[in-house]
Amino acid sequence: MKALDVANMFIQRHGKAQITNLKLNKLVYLAQRESLLRDGVALFDDAIEAWQYGPVVPSIYREFKRFGRAPITSPTRPVPADPRAELIVDATAAKYAKLTAFDLVNLTHAKGGAWDKAYSPDRDNVITLDAIESSLGAVPERGTLAAGIETVESAWPNALKMMETR
Repeated sequence: MKALDVANMFIQRHGKAQITNLKLNKLVYLAQRESLLRDGVALFDDAIEAWQYGPVVPSIYREFKRFGRAPITSPTRPVPADPRAELIVDATAAKYAKLTAFDLVNLTHAKGGAWDKAYSPDRDNVITLDAIESSLGAVPERGTLAAGIETVESAWPNALKMMETR
């Protein structure tokens, strides 16, 4: 599957979430991360680069550049049926689609994360799959909405266990 297929799948399935080009690139990156977290298999093979505002797949940026900062209203090409990709896109959207583009920028800029390790102001370095996998535990800056969500998500399993023992 190509990253553009994943991007168009987000728009087709979750377009009501006001998805801009900036937000779309972060969602696609997070879907790749989700895929690696679930079963260690990449969702797509396109390169992800570390740009100023976070991870970007250049082909996605170029495809949706004409929308500027406006929400993308419909897919730009047919979306192939792929049950595994749909599951990952839906799971990613459930976690992150309600956040703003800049909440997602903060989330993907976590210290020690893949973007943080790859970013250089002078170059668009590739964020490797190994870097994404090795930084799955990176936490965003305290005080951001993204950091709050990460805190809740990490505490949730323990809270469930405590409720079960009561």
